[in-house]
Amino acid sequence: AVNAVGGDVKRQGAHVARAFGAQREMLEEVSGRAKPQSDEELMGMLLATQDALGAIDEINEGAGALRKHTAMVAGAMTAFGWVTAAEPRQYIGDMLNAVPVYGRQILQEHKGPEHAALVESLKYLLRGLQEYVGAYHPSGLAWDTKGGAPQGGPGAAGGAQAPAVRA
Repeated sequence: AVNAVGGDVKRQGAHVARAFGAQREMLEEVSGRAKPQSDEELMGMLLATQDALGAIDEINEGAGALRKHTAMVAGAMTAFGWVTAAEPRQYIGDMLNAVPVYGRQILQEHKGPEHAALVESLKYLLRGLQEYVGAYHPSGLAWDTKGGAPQGGPGAAGGAQAPAVRA
């Protein structure tokens, strides 16, 4: 969907894929290690995701004609903050509920099917994230209860690919 809309939205799409990939790598690390001793260590594990989200926000801040589209994407991607939320599934749900706000405005102004596909794709992505989190991290990040030693820094899982994003 981001490719069909094009422009700044397409540019954001590359960073959305990067954010999903970074979070996937971080979750792989979480599953094999004990909870960090400090908030700083946890924040270090989130750097790659934060970098991708920063790029998404930067594109949104400079967006022109597709500003509502980029704002919707940027707002939806704040769902990645679930990793620090007390109720992660609800946190993602709140971000999911915000998508239709911009979505309605976009669909009133842009009649092409690519715009509807973008709105639906974002909802699809967030619903999938919400289902995953509800199944595997319902009370927050599920650290290795055996207390395994850290396997390295961010990206240590190696080779993880970003999930497929519907176009």
